[in-house]
Amino acid sequence: MQCFGNDAILVLTRAGRKDTPQRTKGLTSYFFEVPLKSVFMITHSWLNSCLEKGCSDTLGWGIFARADIRKDERLAIFGGKIMLIDEMYQIPENMQSYTMQIEERFVLGPAGSVPEDTDFFNHSCDPNSGFKGQIFLVAMRDIKAGEEITFDYCMTVSESVGSDMIFEMDCACGSPRCLKKITEQDWMIPELQVRYKGYFSQYIQYNRPSAVKFNYFLII
Repeated sequence: MQCFGNDAILVLTRAGRKDTPQRTKGLTSYFFEVPLKSVFMITHSWLNSCLEKGCSDTLGWGIFARADIRKDERLAIFGGKIMLIDEMYQIPENMQSYTMQIEERFVLGPAGSVPEDTDFFNHSCDPNSGFKGQIFLVAMRDIKAGEEITFDYCMTVSESVGSDMIFEMDCACGSPRCLKKITEQDWMIPELQVRYKGYFSQYIQYNRPSAVKFNYFLII
């Protein structure tokens, strides 16, 4: 077995050279090359094969389109470990940012110790993707090859009543629509409710009390 770097190839061989299969006692031994990631990393999420991880202009890694994508095409299905929001403190600190809220009191957390590709979708105040249900990410519009795939975190984040966990982050997405600071109250902004209608996480789209009482006509 030989490993080379982060994008290593696992080389499996029993006999002979790479280009010369050997036959011994009626059995032929071949040289195999298997992507190391597919051998050692168990993934719990699904990423559209037209997408790939790459360097983002705004924040480290990001997810990019390798080919043109049509509106409402499924981009990712998020998986992981379901936990209470307050249980996030039990996750190693370097993995706490790889969680996604799926209900007022629950998040989808990492099931392993290494981030998956689906953990690298960045926020944008002018996104090109949104949610159907709670774990399905879809294209909000046609997307060209080379574009970074982003969603607005307000589509999934809201206040968790009874928890001392508060979400807030500075934003430097560079969009003319940038809010500069992202909070767990942003989903209540009327302009965003109109813009993202049909693309909020299901628990926000239909179940948040203030959406029903005050802005029902905007979301439903």
